[in-house]
Amino acid sequence: MKYLTEFSAEPISSIQSKLMKASDEISYAHHRNIMTTPAQGARFQSQSHPIGSSYLLAIPYSPTSRCTSSQFRTMLQYSTGAPLTAQVGTLTCVKHHPMDIWGHHAIGLNCGSTFLHSSTGNYSNVRHNVLRDLIRDCAREAGFAPEIEPGALPGMRDDERGDIKIADFPEAGQVAIVDVVVATLFDGRGMLRLGFLQPGAGAKKAERRKVVKYARLEAPYHLVPFAIESYGRAGPAGSSFLKTLAQAATAHKLHDALSTVRAHSDFQRVYGSIVTRWRRQISLALARSNADCVIRAVDNAKGGRFTVPLFGPGEDAYSMLERDAHVRPG
Repeated sequence: MKYLTEFSAEPISSIQSKLMKASDEISYAHHRNIMTTPAQGARFQSQSHPIGSSYLLAIPYSPTSRCTSSQFRTMLQYSTGAPLTAQVGTLTCVKHHPMDIWGHHAIGLNCGSTFLHSSTGNYSNVRHNVLRDLIRDCAREAGFAPEIEPGALPGMRDDERGDIKIADFPEAGQVAIVDVVVATLFDGRGMLRLGFLQPGAGAKKAERRKVVKYARLEAPYHLVPFAIESYGRAGPAGSSFLKTLAQAATAHKLHDALSTVRAHSDFQRVYGSIVTRWRRQISLALARSNADCVIRAVDNAKGGRFTVPLFGPGEDAYSMLERDAHVRPG
């Protein structure tokens, strides 16, 4: 019998990505072989991503990391595919479209409110801005000076500006243009979209659409499509971007260079802490914003009490959430 001291431990590279791939293959095969619906399989696979349901592990240390009772209840019900309590008794949205009881219409379309003069889904736009501002804050933590909605980009139309501009990322002289998009796996009737059964299909399709949109973008600018499914699975480009940004934040904290920081003795400890915290923050922001899409859609359908502007002077999406917590029902 050997003692533990006689064994040698060696790190396994890319173990998390290998485990994720194995989980995807097992869950996909599981769905195909047992009595589960395509909706259940797609929802499970989306939430198996590291961002997924990690909001359950987020520590509520500030107003922007807390939820009301109605928000948290809606977040859990949407994640598990249970009927949404918040939608009981509400059959149509403010545009008189049928609303499914699982929240897909409210979260995917959110037809807007006549009081807020929106026909494209006002709170889904706020959800986008919440995620955008959070990624901007991550870039700031990494030592960059990100710009929200920068000026005209070379090769693009004046109205095609992207969401975030990060200079000298990932290397000096390069400029990253981050475009954030939330992909919904279900249509406004609650039906799983065609071709979205495969793991990550929704996020990958959203990434491809952004690549086509920014095909004319000229060097040294390059696109970073940050596509994330409404259940929390980020696309390959977005996941890679977040990891690289976390490495840059680690280098910034350890006063090391990005090219050599992986060799630092404290790299794994610091990097792991940063990327885990970011994933939980993104997961929480997404899940809570999904809940707000439902709560607002129901409120708008009933006549709309939210008649105040969503953003005050000088507010960003995060400060709006803190202010709005005092007037939101629940």
